[in-house]
Amino acid sequence: MLDTTETKGVKRVQEDCSGVSAEAPSAGPGRRMAAAVRGLFDPVDGAALALFRMLFGALMAAETFYRVFPQIDPVYAPGRFHFTYPYLEWVRPWPGAGMYAQVIVMGFAALGLMLGYRTRVSALVFFVAYTHLWLIDASTFNNHFYLISLIAAFFTVTGSNACWSLDNLRMPPRGEGWVPRWNVWLLRFQFVVVYFYGGIAKLNGDWLRGEPLRNWISRRAEGTLLESMLVTEGAVDFFAYGGLLFDLCIGFLLLYRKTRLPAFVMLVFFHCTNSWLFKIDVFPWLALAATVVFFEPDAPRRWLQFVDVHVPPPAPRPVWTTGVWARAAILTGLILFGVVQLAVPLRHFLYKGNVNWTDEGHTFSWHMKMSHRVASTVFEVRDPDTGQTWTIGNREQLQDLAPRQRLEMIARPHFILQYAHYLAEKHRGQGVKQPEVRVRSIVSLNGRPMQPLIDPAVNLARESVSPWRTPDWVLPLPEGLPIGNYPARTEEPQMPPRGGAPASP
Repeated sequence: MLDTTETKGVKRVQEDCSGVSAEAPSAGPGRRMAAAVRGLFDPVDGAALALFRMLFGALMAAETFYRVFPQIDPVYAPGRFHFTYPYLEWVRPWPGAGMYAQVIVMGFAALGLMLGYRTRVSALVFFVAYTHLWLIDASTFNNHFYLISLIAAFFTVTGSNACWSLDNLRMPPRGEGWVPRWNVWLLRFQFVVVYFYGGIAKLNGDWLRGEPLRNWISRRAEGTLLESMLVTEGAVDFFAYGGLLFDLCIGFLLLYRKTRLPAFVMLVFFHCTNSWLFKIDVFPWLALAATVVFFEPDAPRRWLQFVDVHVPPPAPRPVWTTGVWARAAILTGLILFGVVQLAVPLRHFLYKGNVNWTDEGHTFSWHMKMSHRVASTVFEVRDPDTGQTWTIGNREQLQDLAPRQRLEMIARPHFILQYAHYLAEKHRGQGVKQPEVRVRSIVSLNGRPMQPLIDPAVNLARESVSPWRTPDWVLPLPEGLPIGNYPARTEEPQMPPRGGAPASP
């Protein structure tokens, strides 16, 4: 008999784990909590986890060979300058053809994960290789890169090969076809966090006024049959407020059996719309694939039987025991991981000012598609001994940066500082003893008039990077500026006047 207790919801899980009704007078909060903890180690069907493993592996193989491999030269070529993460400055690309070899190995590891061949080893290889790629250059950071690394890490510690895997044929595991319940709930928890914190990030004035969504929709709909409908204020409000409510609620709706199917329908519409509107690579399809873990663990077996495909049931439900110390170690790891995932995305509240302007707390926080920036940034390097000045601002003078790096750098303070340090070091190598680097940068955030971002009087060559505070040389964004008047986006910076930024673009 297959285990279908997951269909009863979280409350029912607690009852099944303890064998005592949650309504029983003797079942106090402490006892229910203990029952829920014990229930995390109960065996459930591993079919849903195995199906997600296969879908994830297939998507990652396609991602590796069709997106990552062609981008090795422009992003990871040896000798190119790279923006770094705090405390991870030591992460560097391999020399020579090493990056090509790494990506090829990564692709085959994804295929191994899909087939369930030496699953945990394949997951570990993919996790290390993929994480190394996006840690090389901070300007390439994307929330779904981080999510992919987390999922790969999960597959190194879960029993996703318990069924439908080559490992199962080669060496059947103890309790074939079954996994501890925490294996499934770990993935559920992670996707609920992604959605919910994406919704929290949208609780800001710009998003609630429809920006920058209004601009993105109008540009994407231009010239299509839907243009007249999508550019209306009603459509903008629908996508802005609908997206906000969706992110805040969808994870919890997927957890509850009675709302799961309509939530899935909304999920399909949401991610298909996002894929068309934003062109965000693999994330919509990854999120759709992940919905299988929100259904009952044995659901894939029943789906296959529904289309008249015979699927053998798992082995008889095992009775296994996990040692006290092993349980304690697993629970400690889960709690610590949960605390980090719940706390880190909130760190942007600790910074003063508009974090979409200063770019503080953006990484690892599920701030997805929150701002649109148009920038013009020029570096001036000066030799104080001779008074000679070099101006660096146009594309030809930034050949050591890839196009994506240029676009990200000219509007983000910490990248500007890193590049200023790079220019200072470069000119030291050319004989300038104490080069001074100043920046004149103006930025439009979500259609505001162009405003100065960096204090042009500060010598950035002497400034240091701190991930814990907003630097003094980042100028605050004035309050009350109108939004929605977007200048044309270009990566070709124009020289702003020395006396300050113009009042309008």
